[in-house]
Amino acid sequence: MAKSPSEYSKMFPTFWSGTTGKALRGDAEAQVIQHYLIDNQHTNMWGLYHLPKAYITIDTGHSAKVINRVFKKLTELGFSYYDEESEYVFVVEMAHMQVGVLRNGDKRIESANRFYRDIHDIPFLGMFYDRYAEELAIVEDRSGFEGACKGLLSPMEGTMLMMMLMMMLLLLVVI
Repeated sequence: MAKSPSEYSKMFPTFWSGTTGKALRGDAEAQVIQHYLIDNQHTNMWGLYHLPKAYITIDTGHSAKVINRVFKKLTELGFSYYDEESEYVFVVEMAHMQVGVLRNGDKRIESANRFYRDIHDIPFLGMFYDRYAEELAIVEDRSGFEGACKGLLSPMEGTMLMMMLMMMLLLLVVI
């Protein structure tokens, strides 16, 4: 019987003393969902996969309110991103944790390129390419997909953008 990808997923004990682990201390709901994103039956070694929030609710017992709060926190930490429309999640360091840096001749290079070439046009293609083009030897740049940055501004980037727009409007009014 073939094993599912999550039966091979790696979890590192250094998580707890790392940036994300420290930031999630005292938030058991966030710790459960963070681990779920790495080790669930829908995941893959690339960290870019379809995951309706209803699956998380069923599997963890957490409410939509809790899941939304945790996804917001994980996005702020840069750990993962979730797109509501496509229901895809991108766990940013997943491929690095599960696969590592691929060297010339590694048969997983072909697998990585096939995965990236064949995945649907989702908002995280540009982020995935930017993070893994070199490490996974991805040859085809699909980062020009229109939705690549939709909804992914950090709170600070959003504030800066808003301030710039307000300054531009103020200049228009003064002139």
